[in-house]
Amino acid sequence: MADIDALTVLEDRVSQLEHQIFGNDSTKELPSKTTVTEGLLGISLKVQAALALREKLDVLKRVEEIEKYLEAEFQAKADLTEGAKLNVVLAEEDTIRSTIAALQKIEDLKPVLDSEHIKDTPTYSGEIMRLTTIQMGQQEEVDKQSEKVRDLMSTYNDLVNTLSRLFLFWDRMLNRAIEEQDRARRAKLYE
Repeated sequence: MADIDALTVLEDRVSQLEHQIFGNDSTKELPSKTTVTEGLLGISLKVQAALALREKLDVLKRVEEIEKYLEAEFQAKADLTEGAKLNVVLAEEDTIRSTIAALQKIEDLKPVLDSEHIKDTPTYSGEIMRLTTIQMGQQEEVDKQSEKVRDLMSTYNDLVNTLSRLFLFWDRMLNRAIEEQDRARRAKLYE
């Protein structure tokens, strides 16, 4: 009974946390019911992806350097002829286009990375680890309880089967005794 109460309390706390995280916005769809570890793994992957994008933002700092190389003064100082410069640019055209697309994507995602939710993520890692540990302990406890229930069910089934066989045996013996008694009565009647 106490396990059921503890489970109910835990479910209520998870619901309260979901309410705090997702708020009252009914347009948001709550995530599907997954285990805490799956949720933590998903969060971890998203944080790693965000941090990887954060590293890409450092590339933006080099934009000034790239602009310096694109200025007419720098090109005038370079030793390459106009034809050689054109060949270099044409050879690197695909790389330049993909870099521009990546920079644009990073620029578009920069507000997301600067949001308070992402900035506060490291402060919750200790709490997430603590909750993970608690959840793993509870999972072990549930597994032990499940094993105990399986053992009890097996014992119960064995007991019921044994009692059923015993009752059948007693029923047969009683029927034989009744038949013998009936035969003995009939035999006395005919004597």
